[in-house]
Order: sequence, then structure tokens, then C-alpha cells
Amino acid sequence: MGIPRRPLVDDAAVKETYYRLAAAWHPDAERGETEKFRQLQVAYQTLKEPGSRLRHLAELEFGPAENSSRPSEQMDLFLVVGAVVQEAKAFQSRRDGARSFLAKAVLGEAGREIRQRVRGVQTQVETALDGLRADLNAIDQRWPEVSPAELQTLTSGWRYLSRWQSELAAAEFALMVGA
Repeated sequence: MGIPRRPLVDDAAVKETYYRLAAAWHPDAERGETEKFRQLQVAYQTLKEPGSRLRHLAELEFGPAENSSRPSEQMDLFLVVGAVVQEAKAFQSRRDGARSFLAKAVLGEAGREIRQRVRGVQTQVETALDGLRADLNAIDQRWPEVSPAELQTLTSGWRYLSRWQSELAAAEFALMVGA
């Protein structure tokens, strides 16, 4: 796609380049090429999300990652996320098992409290992602004088936090749907 090989990229430039090339290479276009279009799709999916972009950059620059363990500074947050997601699932099971409108109404306040806890943990995850964004900016400023371990730590942190963000959003949605 012609995007510079850096940890931080201009998202608008990635999107603009993607749309321009997609119009040219789409199989329905006059000179479209199915294989180039497929490769463009893969490249865009990789570049548009910071976690996958960092993982790809680390592999290009330093080879396959040896260790993809969870960063130790996120271990406490991992426990909090896991607990609130399990609490939300347990509540959903209780709510799904409620047979009468009265039983479901009694569970309403508990559901609101759990949604509030989920939102609180979502805020913690977003704060942690803000920290990773700051780390990403700092690494980009020093690029290419970055160690493989630094980039791998950032990549791993992003992967976990993004996954937790998705799990929390799904838990919140499930709680809202049944409310």
C-alpha cells in the first residue's frame, strides 16, 4: 500500500490509500485484479488496527515473536476484567432462568449495578489503552532505535487490552438486551 513502515501511521492516509487502490483493483473494475484486491483487503485489515499493525511490524523487523505472555503490569486489570465478565454471565443465566415478570423485575436493579461495574472496568481498560497510545507515540519518536522486547511488549499489551475491550462491550450489550 506504500505506507511507511513505522509503529504509528496516519489512519486517514491508510484509509484514503485503501479506497483509491480498492477502486482500481476491484474485480468489477475495468482492470481489476482479484488477487491484488484480496491482498489489499488483508493489508488494510492489518494496518487499520493498531494491535495487528504492531504485530506485523514486529514480525517484519525482528522475526516471529518468541513470547506472547501478558504484560505483568496488566495482570491486576486482567483479574478485574475476568471477574466482571463472569459476574455478567452469571447474572445473565439467573435472568434467563427467571420465569415470571416479577422475578425478572426483581433482577432489574442487580442488572443495572452489574452494567455500571462493566462500564467502570471499560473505563479502566480505555485508560490502559491511552497509556499504550502514549507508549506507541514514544516508540514511534525513537523509531527505528527500538528493541524487539519493547515492540513485543507494546504489541502484547495492545492485543490483550483490545480483546478485553471487546469482551466487556459484548457483556454490556448482553446485559442491555435482556434488560
